[in-house]
Amino acid sequence: MKSTGAKHRPAPARRSRRWDARSRARSRAVAGGFAAAVGVFLLVAVFVLSRTERTRPVTRPVATPPISHLQPSTDGAPPSASAPRSEGTETTPRGRGELSARLPDPSAPAGEEAELPQTDDPSELSAALIERGNEQLARGDLSGALASYRRAAELYPGDEDVHYNLGIVLTRLGQTNEARAAYEQALRLFPDYAEAHNNLGNLLLRAGQTQEAIAHLETALRLLPDYASAHNNLGNALRRAGRDAEATEHFARAVELNPDFWEARFNLANMYQAAGQLSQAAAQYREVLQRAPGFPPAQKALAEIEQKLRETSE
Repeated sequence: MKSTGAKHRPAPARRSRRWDARSRARSRAVAGGFAAAVGVFLLVAVFVLSRTERTRPVTRPVATPPISHLQPSTDGAPPSASAPRSEGTETTPRGRGELSARLPDPSAPAGEEAELPQTDDPSELSAALIERGNEQLARGDLSGALASYRRAAELYPGDEDVHYNLGIVLTRLGQTNEARAAYEQALRLFPDYAEAHNNLGNLLLRAGQTQEAIAHLETALRLLPDYASAHNNLGNALRRAGRDAEATEHFARAVELNPDFWEARFNLANMYQAAGQLSQAAAQYREVLQRAPGFPPAQKALAEIEQKLRETSE
């Protein structure tokens, strides 16, 4: 009997240990699942915040070029639409405005190392050099801006903004191969850099690489659908590729997003004129001249259309 009792008494204990093991396993699984869920949530939150900060378009305003940037049409447009189209717009340099108080006065000689922040932090010094380069570029000191941006790139090569800014100044200096390499480096560091896609697309379009330009400009608009400059540039690229209907849509969208974007409005007027929509073209040319008074191509095109409309009505 003792032997039999000895066999049965441990049974509850075995069941208890089995239950405890299962309970502990379930507890560990629940705790592990909760910890994993929290970890995933934190990773997603960090990713979303990072993307929001990097792709915020208001930190990179769109700049429109002066009349001297316009080039004659070379794509075989009919004589009635032979006025030059806006070549395309690039986005202005980026920097970190919170450091501007430490920078030298714009009228002071550029390149004085003592006027930069006294710090061993390469990212902070790089940011100050970017701001200095932006100021030099704004006052037309292209060689000074180039030197500032290159020094910033040496100090902090992982900053996509400095390569982006290098692309702008190199483009203005006519060093297109180097500019392309700078934009491509910016995109390697930050593939979703919409402004870099826009500027690189515009650069490729000027070089006659239309399909490559279209690809980059479409990417810019995928990232920032309301990017007026990219709509205008893509319109130019599509027009060169013979896709006139799509080009017209993008010019119209650029004007819708920014009614004062007279370069895009001028392009839209040219498309209307080429399609024989003379009344619509005349209306757009008048809008252009309100925003860019005395712009000769718009004046000439409008005069031609008004003459044709008068002849038609007689």
